[in-house]
Amino acid sequence: MRISTRGRYGLRFMLVLAAEYEQGVISLREVAERESLPEKYLAKIVSCFIKAGLVDSLRGVFGTIYNSMHNS
Repeated sequence: MRISTRGRYGLRFMLVLAAEYEQGVISLREVAERESLPEKYLAKIVSCFIKAGLVDSLRGVFGTIYNSMHNS
C-alpha cells in the first residue's frame, strides 16, 4: 500500500500532537522543525485537520498554536 506524502506528513504531525498531549499546545513551526517538514506545506495539511475538527488552533504571539482536542 502506498501512502502519499501529504498523508505521511499529516500522520507525523498527529503523532507529535499525541506525544505532546500533556503539554497541551505546540506551535506549527516547532513541529515542522522537529520533524524536518516544510512549514508552509504542513500548514496546508493542518488546515484540513482544523476543518475536520481534529485539532484546535489559536493565534498567539509566536504564531499559530495547535493543540489536540480534549475529550469533554
